[in-house]
Amino acid sequence: MQKIDFVLTWVDDSDPAWIAEKNKYDVKQTLPSVRVRDSDFLIYWFRSVEKYAPWVNKIHLVTWGHVPTFLNINHDKVNIVNHSEIFDEQYLPIFSTTALELSLHKIPGSQKISCILMMICLSIRMLRLKIFLWMVSRKILDL
Repeated sequence: MQKIDFVLTWVDDSDPAWIAEKNKYDVKQTLPSVRVRDSDFLIYWFRSVEKYAPWVNKIHLVTWGHVPTFLNINHDKVNIVNHSEIFDEQYLPIFSTTALELSLHKIPGSQKISCILMMICLSIRMLRLKIFLWMVSRKILDL
């Protein structure tokens, strides 16, 4: 059976340390905050994956360094990935979602087939593995 990983980027936009770091580099306040807004729905997304997509091999949560308080980081399917694991030190800190998305292939230990999930499409419904793989093979999902 083919192993499939989910990759998700996340930022806690209320973290004072993250805000201070961002403001140090974004003095003109030009970075759009809507791209990093945390609406507290991540807990429901993880529950949905657990219930409706138990076939997922691993969930790689890419983050600036903070972790959702509800998340069991010791769970065998959860991998917390710090930006420093996919970017060279000279390019840190990263506040560009585009740069992050273009570097997700560098996640250590991720499977060849990874479903990269953007915050807009966090809704998970019942999805059987066979249907998921059929969608990938028909290029309905482009992985």
